[in-house]
Amino acid sequence: MRRTAGMTLLEVLIANAIFLLLLGAVFLIYAQGSSAWRKGAIQAELLQQLQVISLRVGSNLEQSIYSSLTVTPSGDAVSFLVSAGSSSIDPQTGYPSWSSYEIFYHKGQELLQRDVPLSPSARERTRPGPIEGYSPDAGGPQPLTAYLKGGRVVARRIKSFRVEHIPTTQLIRLTAMAEIEPLHQDRPEKSTLSTLVRLR
Repeated sequence: MRRTAGMTLLEVLIANAIFLLLLGAVFLIYAQGSSAWRKGAIQAELLQQLQVISLRVGSNLEQSIYSSLTVTPSGDAVSFLVSAGSSSIDPQTGYPSWSSYEIFYHKGQELLQRDVPLSPSARERTRPGPIEGYSPDAGGPQPLTAYLKGGRVVARRIKSFRVEHIPTTQLIRLTAMAEIEPLHQDRPEKSTLSTLVRLR
């Protein structure tokens, strides 16, 4: 008896097993690549939020003056004087004419920014001092914590924001941590950035 061309049941099972192994390996490589890509995209987003904080707060602090600095005891809010720009230099003293207090504070998962304009006759325009000495109206001076409401969102997904004065220097350390809890993962993705700023 002559054998017809074809495959035995055992050959079919072996071919299917090899095919399934190859398919599983391809899927595993795809899943790991996709996971690594998602993780990289999340880390890039977190780093972008932290860089916004570093640039915005850091560059504004560098242009401020140390004597106007106030940091809350918890370190999650800071205020300092800012000028209206290079055109606001006092011709008599050569120092900036300060225009407002800028406040950055952490609330919930956001870093917020608020400006408190100086009144035209405020002594802080030419003699800088901390915000708790400024009296914007007849109500008298207020602590920094009284101003921590409202404002514009600077960055989102911020788990913590800390401002730390380095003793015996005019250096300020800004540390921010951003966090995202991605879907289908046990642990949240976190990223931290620390910036050192020197005030004049």
